[in-house]
Amino acid sequence: MQLKPLYTRDSDQLVVVGGEQTELLKEHTRDLPAIVIHNPNFSEGLSSSLKAGVKAIQDKVSATFIFLADQPFIPVMVVKRLRETYDMAKSKNIKIIRPRYASVPGHPVLFDAEIFSELLCIEGNQGAQQVIQQHLAELKYVDFDNPLWGADIDTPEEWQRYK
Repeated sequence: MQLKPLYTRDSDQLVVVGGEQTELLKEHTRDLPAIVIHNPNFSEGLSSSLKAGVKAIQDKVSATFIFLADQPFIPVMVVKRLRETYDMAKSKNIKIIRPRYASVPGHPVLFDAEIFSELLCIEGNQGAQQVIQQHLAELKYVDFDNPLWGADIDTPEEWQRYK
């Protein structure tokens, strides 16, 4: 499951991609300006959710943020700085903006629409790391000091520890 706010010139929207819990996602996001997409191929791995989200927005936006649902501590100011950096870097052929939390690369990652076709080619239980590696010359990092913002929460025990 991944959260993907869309970046357009006129508005922001939220696309949520889910698998077996899609109905629960719809219930939890009913008060948000969100579009919930069911990914029937969720058992094929992370790439299938990534592709479902990108397919839903590929002809509608100039760029998108890819959020991971298991990283709940990302503040709005991170998104704003990444977006501002993208706006300033577009003329310098920068296609990917990625945060680093205490020097560790993290999420959300902003991808320019020119990268979408490559995101649609990812297979298996992997995200966009390979695509990012292929575009290092077009990647800009934005540094933040707080390592908590990049925390990956996968279990109830981890949630309790971080909470």
